[in-house]
Amino acid sequence: MKKILSAIGACALICALSNPVAAHDPPDYRGIIWQWPANKLPVLDGNLSDWDIVPEEFWQTHETNNVDSYVGDGQVSGLDPSSLSFRWMTSFVQGSSKTYWAYERFDDYWHQSDSFEPIIDADHSGGSYWQVEGMSDEEAARNRSRHAQIYHVFIDDGLFMGNALGLEGGGWIWMWMTSADWYGELPYTDRAYTINGTPGNGEEFNVAAEFMITAWDDFNFQDPGGSVEHEMVEGEVIGLSVNVWDHDGADPGTTHGRWSLSTVGESNVNADFLADYVLVGIDEDLMATAIEENSWGNVKASFAK
Repeated sequence: MKKILSAIGACALICALSNPVAAHDPPDYRGIIWQWPANKLPVLDGNLSDWDIVPEEFWQTHETNNVDSYVGDGQVSGLDPSSLSFRWMTSFVQGSSKTYWAYERFDDYWHQSDSFEPIIDADHSGGSYWQVEGMSDEEAARNRSRHAQIYHVFIDDGLFMGNALGLEGGGWIWMWMTSADWYGELPYTDRAYTINGTPGNGEEFNVAAEFMITAWDDFNFQDPGGSVEHEMVEGEVIGLSVNVWDHDGADPGTTHGRWSLSTVGESNVNADFLADYVLVGIDEDLMATAIEENSWGNVKASFAK
């Protein structure tokens, strides 16, 4: 199986910035998020060459993440780390609510539940984004994903969302906490990808994906017009986590794993357990070099006109 090779050490991200860090998870961690100039965004076409400009310290990989492994519903040890390699990063544009992601994965077994699960607390407000004891049904429905959002991203030609969720034509992004369905298309989300393999066939596969997700201060599942998008500002800190799910067999009792920065499962319902990431300034030198070398800035942008 092809591997993604990474030179990122754990200290590269943990020590990216030396300022004091709020008590999120992991403790004393602060990641960094790349900023694109508004006129030089990556072209969403499934070709990740746009992202070659981004230094390694902005990427997360199987080498920088922990893994929880399970058989059925019980947690176990013994997941074979050599069965999966991946890398991902996210990015932003000053003054925009849009986050731009790159994701690459090489896996020895394609299970229909294999997914990429980003969680975003853009205003860094923390706290539960699930239902809390004592809430009415109406209050609980409104609170789920209100101030932080958790998604499943499936790069599988609509397999999981067509089979498991019964959506006609499938789909690619699922905010499982809510009954909303309006967020899964432009202007709120968009994606492009390339795959090498057959989705869900249990064989080896490669995927390369680019996608855009809107960050929200107040997500109202009933009303996109009444929802409040977050305006990304250079220097601010947001809460962020990603779970990369991997299944190594078809049987429900097979080993599967959740790869993440942290082994704390509470991040799936409580933004206090997300990692801290800072939105950094534009690297003018790298951007200028990319244009001068006639890279994606000249070539791919011309195809988008």
